[in-house]
Amino acid sequence: MIALLGALVLFLGWFGFNAGAIAPGDPAFGRALINTGATASFGAFAGMLIGVWLDKGVFNPSRITSGLLGGLVASTAAVDLMSPQAAVVVGLLGGLLATWGGQWLLERWRLDDPLDVVATHGLPGILGTLAVAFVAPVEALPAGSRMAQLGVQVLGVAVVFGFTFGAARGVLWIIGRMTPLRVTDAQERLGLNHTEHGEALGAERLQQALQERIASNDALAAPITIEAGDESAELAHAMNRLLDRHDEARRVIRESAVRFQHFAETASDWLWETDRRFRFTFVSTHGEPPAPGFEQSSLAGRRLDEVVRLRGQGRLLMREAVRERRPLPLLEARLELSGVQSRLIEIRGVPFEDPEGNFLGYRGTFNDVTERRSAERRAAYLARHDELTGLSNRRALAEDTKGMLASLREGDALIVAAIDLDGFKAVNDGYGHPVGDELLRAVAQRLSDSIRSADRVYRTGGDEFVLTLAGFDCERVIADGLAWCTRLIATLSAPYQVHGHTLELGASVGIAIWPLHADNPDLLAHQADLALYAAKAEGKGRAVIFEAQMDEAAREQVRLERDLRDALSRGEFLLEYQPQYAADGTRLAGFEALLRWQHAELGRLSPALFIPMAERLHLMGEIGAFALNAACEFAATWPAPPGASAPSIAVNVSPSQFRQGQIVEDVRQALARTGLHPSRLELEITEDLLIEDFAGVRRILIELRELGVSVAIDDFGSGQASLQYLNQFPITKLKIDRSFVRGLTSDVRAQEITQSIVMLGHKLGCTVIAEGVEESEQSALLSQWQCDQMQGFMYARPMSEGDALALLAAGVGAVAEFTPSEA
Repeated sequence: MIALLGALVLFLGWFGFNAGAIAPGDPAFGRALINTGATASFGAFAGMLIGVWLDKGVFNPSRITSGLLGGLVASTAAVDLMSPQAAVVVGLLGGLLATWGGQWLLERWRLDDPLDVVATHGLPGILGTLAVAFVAPVEALPAGSRMAQLGVQVLGVAVVFGFTFGAARGVLWIIGRMTPLRVTDAQERLGLNHTEHGEALGAERLQQALQERIASNDALAAPITIEAGDESAELAHAMNRLLDRHDEARRVIRESAVRFQHFAETASDWLWETDRRFRFTFVSTHGEPPAPGFEQSSLAGRRLDEVVRLRGQGRLLMREAVRERRPLPLLEARLELSGVQSRLIEIRGVPFEDPEGNFLGYRGTFNDVTERRSAERRAAYLARHDELTGLSNRRALAEDTKGMLASLREGDALIVAAIDLDGFKAVNDGYGHPVGDELLRAVAQRLSDSIRSADRVYRTGGDEFVLTLAGFDCERVIADGLAWCTRLIATLSAPYQVHGHTLELGASVGIAIWPLHADNPDLLAHQADLALYAAKAEGKGRAVIFEAQMDEAAREQVRLERDLRDALSRGEFLLEYQPQYAADGTRLAGFEALLRWQHAELGRLSPALFIPMAERLHLMGEIGAFALNAACEFAATWPAPPGASAPSIAVNVSPSQFRQGQIVEDVRQALARTGLHPSRLELEITEDLLIEDFAGVRRILIELRELGVSVAIDDFGSGQASLQYLNQFPITKLKIDRSFVRGLTSDVRAQEITQSIVMLGHKLGCTVIAEGVEESEQSALLSQWQCDQMQGFMYARPMSEGDALALLAAGVGAVAEFTPSEA
């Protein structure tokens, strides 16, 4: 405020300074007053604008003062000669030089001039002196021309500067010889007050206190003592608050460091960090290394791209992310070090910066997926291959045949040959399964050695194989195919040496040919099977070509498909109910609803015939919805035993119902329409469905569980779902495939698998039920292994609604105590 008042006084006084020597009646008197006001005003305006720019938007009144004085100083030399317009320009330039010049002298020359004396008087003064040659009328210039006058003004500036600088320098030198003008560096650090009077000011005490705390082990722990009346009390208070915040920040940092250490020690992933050149600066080694040799010391200082090998698209994605300083996407790569077995890893990473935003490097994780990928490859291999012989299986047959048909040249034919070993059962029964298995491997080897590179061999059953033979000429395929298969029978019939035994087998072959017999892989395989049955019926040991009369079902195929489309509207579908019992056979646990087709002319048709047909014709959505609604409606009428809930109802759901995406809504509507409690409804799905669309099926199953509906896996053990998949789905029941139950009394391997499934189900918290129980020995073994539930002909065959209601009303568990009505 005082500085502003002083500037105002100078401003007012400058009018007298500029016009004091001019008579009031002289026209130059008014011009001097006007030009003084104009240069001062526009100088102040220039100072304000330049100050706001220099101070980054902050309004500083001292900048206006500097501009005001700069404009006044610049106007003095020619205030009574220049026009008002020239005064505006001189005032703006003078204010600009005074304001900007002060900042320049401070930053460039470290000239600490609190009053901006040099900037406001020196620089605008030079400007005003030189401006005389340009703003005054030519006739008023003593030199007679502007350039000549400019030379005179420049000379005057130089002489005045030399005199004032030299005189000041000389006077200071003389004074300096008599008494020191500057204090020593130590005195400057200590402070003049202490040097002159031996008195420490508050700021010095504050500095000493800070130095003591920095030098001590306790560092900044204790607060600074504040003395009464200390002139630095405010600063000490602020410093104590700062120390408190520093102590809190240090505590948070220490806790974060401990937390990070714990995470690093327990994380299954490796943690890593690089510098800006992508060289490793940190790698966690608290967990067990993925392989010997992968230690921190072996990675320290190495570049990330030297040990992490990416291929193709992964390399491009990582390069692009690094170039743009973006997080690394999840990438799969190989971690390689010299002399160490490489590991397959998943790599993640994010860039990190310092507080100023400068890139410092990347941080991320390595997740060793070597074993997981190996297991997945093994699972994928087993999904298409027979584990015993290593040959491709039935699933691969259908997929490969489609590809072969698509790649055949015009005029070529494809032979599908179904092979069954004659006499294998006798060998298996007489010598045991180890010999039988070895014999099957020997047969597989002979088949593989007999085919050409374009042909394929598959094992589709116990002693059943299929060959696909490509490239036969369509015009001679029947004769050539029969000749080739006859030679194959001779090859397979040669004696085998297995475990010291000489064994002999025969073989029968059924042949179906594309395009002579069928135009799709499934039908070709079916026709080859029919031809095989004919070959065995004719005496075995021969090859037979498929003929149309062998397959009455083929001639009825079109008719059945047409009838199937109308069967639902004609009311030909019905449900039968097979009871499910507790393992001890004393309690009825529920029923499984089984779909039946009562054809108007052909009578009762097997589900094995019409279900695949309905799937192929995309009719299972409607048919499955019918079965679901009918089963729920019937189950809603069941009486509940005293003190217990009514039995549950199990309904099979086809894969197509899941693919159509309507199953959740169908279940919701069925429960709402019938009033059946969701806990009494159980949906049975196939094991293979779990791996068809992992994310989609999992989402649907979670929605069903949220409705309160149970989910069971039907025919468990016959599909390809891995334990990893099983553990990630909300499954409540496992249903052991009947093929394992059938072999319980004769096959040790079937016993081991069945017992393992029961144990696995219990470990997963699932109920385990065995289907196809027909013998008391099977029931006894299952009970011994604590299988929860059973169903099969030993307990009851599928029954009508009336018989099911009668069984419920009887309230007994064992089917022996219940006699169903005659159908």
